[in-house]
Amino acid sequence: MIYLMITALVVSSGLAMYRCIKGPDWMDRVMTFDLLNNISIASAVLYAVFSNSEEAVSLILVLAPLSFLSNTFFVFLLERKKDIL
Repeated sequence: MIYLMITALVVSSGLAMYRCIKGPDWMDRVMTFDLLNNISIASAVLYAVFSNSEEAVSLILVLAPLSFLSNTFFVFLLERKKDIL
């Protein structure tokens, strides 16, 4: 079961990286950055569940809001740049 979950995370990471490289515009790259952040959070959750690690839970509690704020900041900058141009 855990191997299936790890495989799904690795495959989705690879597809997201491909989309980030081949993305036609900046919004695609920001969305794949968000997806990669969510995959890293899912990996930390998977590690926390199967290893009973409290450190991983604290990592998740820090990484999730940071991911949200960074993506919000990127979108804000892109919208502001679009208004200037």
